[in-house]
Formats: sequence, C-alpha cells, structure tokens
Amino acid sequence: MDQLEIYVSNLKTSYVFYNWLLPQLGFASYQNWALDFPFEKGLLPGFRPNSS
Repeated sequence: MDQLEIYVSNLKTSYVFYNWLLPQLGFASYQNWALDFPFEKGLLPGFRPNSS
C-alpha cells in the first residue's frame, strides 16, 4: 500500500495523531495544505516531489 485516504472530523487533532503514527509505518509528510496533509510511503526525509 502506498496511498491511504482517511476522512476525519477534526483535522487539527487528527494531524497530531497521524503525524506521529504514519512515520512509524514508513510514510513521510510531503505537503501541508489547508484541508489535508498528504503522506507518501517510502520518501526520504526532507525529499519533496516535483509539483509539475
């Protein structure tokens, strides 16, 4: 699995939880948007994919 979409009722609270949990499972945050916070499996720390 390399992508997971989870709908939550409180984005701020959920971010704190998933920002801890998902890296433990090998996912890395790669963007922060107003309405979501995507993580991707297998990214190296500090790596940012091209936006093109």
